[in-house]
Amino acid sequence: MALSRDEHRIIALEIRLAEQEKALAELSDMVAAQWLELDRLKAQNSRLIDRLSSAESRLPDGPEAPPPHY
Repeated sequence: MALSRDEHRIIALEIRLAEQEKALAELSDMVAAQWLELDRLKAQNSRLIDRLSSAESRLPDGPEAPPPHY
C-alpha cells in the first residue's frame, strides 16, 4: 500500500521533531555542564580573591625600603 502525500509529510515532520528533540536534549546537557563549570570557577575565583586579600593585608604600609646595596 502506497503512502499518501499527507502521510509522507507527517512522517517527515515526525522525523524532524525527533531530531530536534535530540538536539534540544544535547544542548540542555551542555548548558547543565556549563553551569557546573561556572559554579566551580566562581568558587575558585572567590578563593583566589580571598588569598590575594590575605597576601595584600600582610604587606607593609608605605614605600618599600631600598635594598642594602644602594
